[in-house]
Amino acid sequence: MKNILLIAGLLFILGGCTSEKTNFGKLQDRSGLLYLVNENKPFTGNVISYANGHIEFEGRIENGLRVGTWVYYHANGQKKTEGTFKEGTKDGLWNSWKENGQQDVAENYKFGKKLNSDGTFAETPKDTAAAKPAVKKEPAPVQYERLHGGAIKTLDGVPYSGPVIKYYIGDGKEYDGWFLHGKKSGRWTFYDKAGRVKNIKDY
Repeated sequence: MKNILLIAGLLFILGGCTSEKTNFGKLQDRSGLLYLVNENKPFTGNVISYANGHIEFEGRIENGLRVGTWVYYHANGQKKTEGTFKEGTKDGLWNSWKENGQQDVAENYKFGKKLNSDGTFAETPKDTAAAKPAVKKEPAPVQYERLHGGAIKTLDGVPYSGPVIKYYIGDGKEYDGWFLHGKKSGRWTFYDKAGRVKNIKDY
């Protein structure tokens, strides 16, 4: 009988471990991937975050990226937002509620970008001066570490299009290139630490 109780107790403890959630505050962002402090492998597991004594949000991370269903809460415990992530970006239906539990808005996302009701990407405000003759100005490159996501790289939740640059730790350019809709595009140039071109690759 004692053996049966001992086994049952062990199973209960092991079962509890599998559902354990890691405090999100223990993770750190390294170039778009989430790691536990002092760990070299991207984090995988369920996470939870607290703010002022209440649950702020909870969800799952796999290989350093947000995946699956994530739920955010109001300070009174009511559900605030719920939706899914895919490879670190919003994907699918996201619902929001007011503090009294009343439905607020429902939005659809793909690759982290909001969709219109007909499934097309919602347009971002465009530069009204674009239609006027102007001197073409090359956009400033974004540091690669600011991009997030897996197969599709995003900046501020939107698939990034534009120039990027990355530097070696300390000094010296490591590479530069372009992204188009979150994917490498065009000519990328790679440099050694002395600043010499060591490779050129077209995507």
